Amino acid sequence: MDTDQAAPYYFEVADGPERAQAFWIQTQDQKRLRVGFWPADAPRGTIFISPGRSEYIEKYSRFAKFLIERQYCVTSIDWRGQGLSDRLAPDPMIGHVHHFADYQNDLEVWQMAAQEYGCPKPWFHLAHSMGGCIILRSLHRNSSMTATAFSGPMWDIKMHRVVRKCAKPIMHMASFLGLGKRLAPTTSRECYNATGTFEGNTLTPDREMWLYMQKQVQDHQDLQLGGPSVHWLAAALSEMDALMRLPAPDMPTLCVMGGNERIVGKKAIRKRMKNWKNSELQIIDGAEHEVLMLDRGVQNMLADQITSFFEKYA
Repeated sequence: MDTDQAAPYYFEVADGPERAQAFWIQTQDQKRLRVGFWPADAPRGTIFISPGRSEYIEKYSRFAKFLIERQYCVTSIDWRGQGLSDRLAPDPMIGHVHHFADYQNDLEVWQMAAQEYGCPKPWFHLAHSMGGCIILRSLHRNSSMTATAFSGPMWDIKMHRVVRKCAKPIMHMASFLGLGKRLAPTTSRECYNATGTFEGNTLTPDREMWLYMQKQVQDHQDLQLGGPSVHWLAAALSEMDALMRLPAPDMPTLCVMGGNERIVGKKAIRKRMKNWKNSELQIIDGAEHEVLMLDRGVQNMLADQITSFFEKYA
């Protein structure tokens, strides 16, 4: 990877490892993406942190510290349509993707960049929310990972069952009528972290971590993203339904989920994990959707559990 392709990385709000670097990479369909790398001394392998919808590299910098302390290199990505990567809708505050399979192209060039950067194997995934949907699909392909961990994976979206049943055909029809790049119903173009309040939020019960995430998007507005597009929602619903019809992949897997999860479908997570060979499901009592965005004690515990699980299969 040519260091002339260096990309911005906001050290002052990341609060992460000092030896952080970010680079631009380009996909086959000419989308520019930002990837980040945090090296470790005498590493045992590399952990790929796959963020959720609307997220960005700096958000995981603190947790990267815990993984590096356990001698793992860490890398992360701004998926297309979010963070500093290319935005795909006329309104850059709307999260859009043309096809959900496009994220697999992002994953492919990200892994190629990691290879070029010298990220040591074995490789592992740590995938949150939408990243969990992307990575689950990749595990049904020729995955180069040794084991995987999921955090609140988006294998379904929490909706009333009647709304859920109607949502997919309605969203597909709206997209067909040329409304695909408009905001999905009930969503806002405002960034939830930037304009929301801690009280009653659906991400974390930890005030300090809420303020950490809020400062990042308030200080650097180019990281902000609002709600998804109609087409993103249609594509996501189709992809999640397709994945749930497949058997569990042959990959050792640890999944952690907040006991108070209110964004993704808990039923789908339990169903998927029930018959997954070499898998573990852990519920974090009192946690919301962002299980990795809790206090230092919980982050330490999760870093221990995740890396210990990976070491069993390294």
